[in-house]
Amino acid sequence: DFYDLKNIILKNWELFLPVLHNRKRFEIFYDEIENYRNDVAHGRSLTQSQEFLLNGITSDLKTLVTIYHNKNEMIEDYFIRR
Repeated sequence: DFYDLKNIILKNWELFLPVLHNRKRFEIFYDEIENYRNDVAHGRSLTQSQEFLLNGITSDLKTLVTIYHNKNEMIEDYFIRR
């Protein structure tokens, strides 16, 4: 469940630290995603600026995961290609 994910990550922060780096930043990002998820789940549309912010947050999180994965795979190109 989406709501449980945050608690799982925070309770096991030492495992996620090498990927996410900054606990406070993760919490802020997750809370924003959760707010937008609730809006959509209750039939409310996101504004264009909310969509832009959500896209930026999810892109940042994907980049952190990609960098972590690629560093562990010893790949020189750490970033997502589009």
